[in-house]
Amino acid sequence: MKRLALAALPLLVLAFEGPAKASTLAADRAGGASEAPPVRGDASASPQPVAGRSPAPPPLAPVRPHPAGPALAAASTASVPSTQTPTSLAVAEAAFGTGVEQRALLGQAEAFQAGGRVYCLTRLTGGPGQSVVHAWFHDGQKVNEVKLAVDYPTTTTWSYKTVGASEKGAWRVDVLGADGAVLKTAGFTVQ
Repeated sequence: MKRLALAALPLLVLAFEGPAKASTLAADRAGGASEAPPVRGDASASPQPVAGRSPAPPPLAPVRPHPAGPALAAASTASVPSTQTPTSLAVAEAAFGTGVEQRALLGQAEAFQAGGRVYCLTRLTGGPGQSVVHAWFHDGQKVNEVKLAVDYPTTTTWSYKTVGASEKGAWRVDVLGADGAVLKTAGFTVQ
């Protein structure tokens, strides 16, 4: 009789008798069938408990969604930017310097010495999922293009050009949108 009571209350066994006793009971339960099969030909016959075993527990009720569930789902997707329609991309800042550290421009200037790198840092707003191009020009001739991704609603990105001793003169960078339109032009000189 004690064994029947323990089989009917497995949670109590876990709480008071520890895992060793619980695994013994689980092995006992797995070793034999807990229900006898219905009599063949009798569709209305329900399973009967086997002697010494407790009847199978009733099936669980279906889980119903919480009333706030759809509202929470709508609220959580409202803050995700949509990639279906691109938003307007704008250049908030374009500046030149000698380096970039933690998305901040170092050595900002409008004139640089030949023989080093010149960085063009661009701060963009709008347009996540799009890209821009830094088109580098020396004395009116395009010398390089760098495609840069715009991953967030506000993005800081940059490219650089190593300027040789023979490349003194006027420089500019055109920031181009994905369609090729000039979003901003900024210039510097190399001495």
